[in-house]
Amino acid sequence: MTKSIEQIPAPAPMPLFGWRGTLWQLFSDPLNYLQKLRQQHGDVFAFVRGGNPPIFFPANGRPHTLMAFGAEFNRQLLSNSDVFYSGPLLGPMHPMGEVNARRSVLKRLGTGLFGVNGIEHRRQRRLVMPAFHKQKLGEYYQDMIRIIQWNLDSWKLNEQRDIWNDMMNITLQVAAQCLFGLDIRREGQAFGDLIQEWLHHATSPQTVSLQIDLPGFPYHRFLNLSHKLDTTIRELIQQRRNAEGQDVLSLLLNSRDENGNPAFTDDEIIGHSVIFIIAGHETSSNALAWTFFLLSQHPQVMKNLRLELDEKLGSQTPAYDSLKQLTYLDNIVKESMRILPPVPMSARVVASPIELGGYLLPIGTEIGFSHFHTHHDSSIYQDPETFNPSRWQHINPSAHEYMPFSAGIRACIGMPFALMEIPLILALTLQRYRLELVPNSKIDLNVGITISPKHGLSMFIRPADGNYEAGAGNVKGTIRNVVNL
Repeated sequence: MTKSIEQIPAPAPMPLFGWRGTLWQLFSDPLNYLQKLRQQHGDVFAFVRGGNPPIFFPANGRPHTLMAFGAEFNRQLLSNSDVFYSGPLLGPMHPMGEVNARRSVLKRLGTGLFGVNGIEHRRQRRLVMPAFHKQKLGEYYQDMIRIIQWNLDSWKLNEQRDIWNDMMNITLQVAAQCLFGLDIRREGQAFGDLIQEWLHHATSPQTVSLQIDLPGFPYHRFLNLSHKLDTTIRELIQQRRNAEGQDVLSLLLNSRDENGNPAFTDDEIIGHSVIFIIAGHETSSNALAWTFFLLSQHPQVMKNLRLELDEKLGSQTPAYDSLKQLTYLDNIVKESMRILPPVPMSARVVASPIELGGYLLPIGTEIGFSHFHTHHDSSIYQDPETFNPSRWQHINPSAHEYMPFSAGIRACIGMPFALMEIPLILALTLQRYRLELVPNSKIDLNVGITISPKHGLSMFIRPADGNYEAGAGNVKGTIRNVVNL
């Protein structure tokens, strides 16, 4: 018998703070907090008893925000895109209707492919796809190698570096070159710094919960950064217009629809650009940093990888097609993104009434679901907190059981780009160096749109001497909540 949405189990509002107190706990420690609520209320529960204002998407009068856990709910949410809509990147900060000039910038920055649905989403995705076809990836490949090698040449043996910051810089430079045609040694860094600060404010609980546009408030700073980012991308558009460049931005500007008209408005291109820089920079850099960390703590895995690199590559730079031969490296990347998926959670909104989990959901119901918790489901993965790349030799999870890039029609359009970039950076780095974690490191998770190491990732740059036990062990921090060390 179908139940009404009011019958869904939910935690009580916090005294004094109400739904805002629950929201604060969610933003402060989302992985543990959601697991705690799941244990208390089951695989489907409401965010707070009695309902709440929107958390994930901009709208008025949301009846409830729900959480749904498990591969079957993932399948329903991701395979029925005509009922379960996606929303803009900026969630409830994305303005609706007529807004003042200060806030209107968020409509452009937060949309892209995330914020359109139905026929319009399919149209825009079809027009964007050529920028990520196999032929284009081959054209980006040599640029990637040049940028990676240039960065690795600057490293010095036995120095201590923040590898997370290094990966942010490398993937930023790759994204700046391949996506925007920016000079990697000058323009790219300033652009990346702006993106990073903007993202930090976009995912801050203070920015989301206190939308006060007055000096001194985080939201005011966020709007200032948003206008600066909007202006920067608009200037790039003017530089690239009618140019012969092969970067993604030039391809979007020169794209035409079936009638020969420009396929995208400038505002749409701005939205796509923000999504691409996040997908091509933020997610890949975190995946790389976590992979280097996990390898540093699992000496046998690193020894096995080194054997493969020596056998398949030796000292040669991997050719484009040779990456496919590195099967153990591929399994390592898969396992790293299972343990720490680049995007830990996603959300959808109900566009027409539907039943989910035995409950009738009205239009406007928000539903959050977790890539992270699916990847740590013991009914899908044996010993889910164990880093075991060899498991991929005998498992083949469905697209809704393993979803580091989401699934279905809304799967990350930049997935082929990332799956070329990530193993290439790993292979080129580990051919030259052994990365050794600084003793007694504290590794805490910073969970937002992505999962990153809160305090960076300090490692020593050692020669590739095979001493993989050095630096393994004595790790502190919340990383121990998600992986056995």
